Amino acid sequence: NMGYTHIVIGRKHADAPYADGSAIWGDFDAQEIFNELNGDLKIQPVNVGFAAYYDSMGRVDLMENHADEKPVFISGKDVRATLQKGEMVDPRIMRESTSEILAAAMAQS
Repeated sequence: NMGYTHIVIGRKHADAPYADGSAIWGDFDAQEIFNELNGDLKIQPVNVGFAAYYDSMGRVDLMENHADEKPVFISGKDVRATLQKGEMVDPRIMRESTSEILAAAMAQS
């Protein structure tokens, strides 16, 4: 959150799939909702697109900023599957300590 004047809206914001794995939202439906609102919106949406890890930067950034670079893709579905198997997520995407906590929590559920 950037404060009381702006709200960050990611792609598939608050996405959770149906039981069969199919998507509830389109990639940018959550952002498009703000384009359809009537009236004087008192907060400014900041739309964020696809993100990936970039070796050149040593961190995650928006893909639109790196058209000529090969990204390490971030997939929530793959991250969940990895954690559910008790494995650690690629440390370029998630801190090892976070992977450990989440994998342990998923093993208990």
